[in-house]
Amino acid sequence: EDNIRAYIGETGEAVYVMTGPVYEGESMELPGADEPHRVPTGYWKIVANDRADQPLGVRVAAFYFDQDTERDAELKNHLVDIDEVERRSGLDFFYELASGLEDKIEQQKDDRFARHFTK
Repeated sequence: EDNIRAYIGETGEAVYVMTGPVYEGESMELPGADEPHRVPTGYWKIVANDRADQPLGVRVAAFYFDQDTERDAELKNHLVDIDEVERRSGLDFFYELASGLEDKIEQQKDDRFARHFTK
């Protein structure tokens, strides 16, 4: 998140950030909670920005982190495509776009764009 803020500060570009939990299989209970809570097994984050100079008109970077991912883990090792996030989360992103365009965007794994957030 600090890297996203830094990118915005450096470039002045607007970005859209989506993030959320994943619940796959068994999840642990939240220790010491006074009522039952399911702890997510992982988290995802998608960063996108509109870019008319890009072939698809948008750049995206998607990341997935298991619950036990170390805080100082190399973020570039967690770069995935949006299809992976959809598969794991059960969500459907960019569904209002034409199917062919949606597929192309969701299959992007833009290392060049992602490197701004993995410093």
